[in-house]
Amino acid sequence: GKTAVVVEDCISAAIVGDSDVYVGVAVLGTSLSLGHKQYLSQFSTAIVALDPDATHKSIEYRKEIQSWTGIDTMAMMLQDDIKYKTEEDIIKLKEYTT
Repeated sequence: GKTAVVVEDCISAAIVGDSDVYVGVAVLGTSLSLGHKQYLSQFSTAIVALDPDATHKSIEYRKEIQSWTGIDTMAMMLQDDIKYKTEEDIIKLKEYTT
């Protein structure tokens, strides 16, 4: 059981996905596609971890993913872009999955 972590870009997805626990899923745009939602439906848990300036969109995506897939989905409010791996954000990510 890996957890899907929805992020904004490929670099963030690669950073997050460099783990035995998470699979990074890059949105690469302004909306979730049908393909994203179909892919996410294979996971039991998803965390939306968009950049701090996209807090509203994180909450919107959380609702959309959970509604469409039925999987447990959380929106994580970051201090910085996840690709920078700030200690506070990494600790929070781990707390969301324990």
